[in-house]
Amino acid sequence: MYDRIAFTWLPMKDVTRTRAFYEDTLGLTLGLNGGGGAMNWIEYDLPNGGCLALFDGVPDAPLGGNVVFEVLDLVGEMERLKGLGVVFVSDIINSPVCQMVGFVDPDGNQLMLHQLRDQTRVQPATYGLIGKFTATAGDRAALMEALPSNHRQMPGCKRYDVRPDATDADVVWVTEQWVSAQFHSDSLKLEYVQAAIAKGRPFIAGMERIATTG
Repeated sequence: MYDRIAFTWLPMKDVTRTRAFYEDTLGLTLGLNGGGGAMNWIEYDLPNGGCLALFDGVPDAPLGGNVVFEVLDLVGEMERLKGLGVVFVSDIINSPVCQMVGFVDPDGNQLMLHQLRDQTRVQPATYGLIGKFTATAGDRAALMEALPSNHRQMPGCKRYDVRPDATDADVVWVTEQWVSAQFHSDSLKLEYVQAAIAKGRPFIAGMERIATTG
């Protein structure tokens, strides 16, 4: 089953130049990234969904977009498509978080299948909550910076949105969506979250859970 567009993939030739364009010129926020030397990748998650990924691990990759489909069974779908005559242009590429394989449509457009190892990323959210944080006087910006900023580092988290209150200079609103309440509970034990809690604690004057769903 084709679940969604996992991301749009573009080749890049110069990491420094690419980051300067997408971050400084376009103003996108850097997400997952890594590598080094001749193989680097950069991801930019957009606030309301969608991801742009750039990769320089294929030096002779043709310029142009590559649409990547999320599937629940990459090997099974690959074998099904081969049986229908679809041409694959790469072996399965494995990473710590996913596996991918490239193929082409009848016009030669580059496409890929992608399967996340963490299947919670493609499961719907069933639990949500809205929290109100009151910062110590004058410390709202510091508190917002300390709160978790990358929901992809928290398994089962579909959304973690931090927003300043429009009228109260000390209030921050946090909207969260999770696959289940258990994932939310488990996240409090994560090193990433523990570090954020420790960093933000000095700036918190009060916390209140306003609403929960699911």
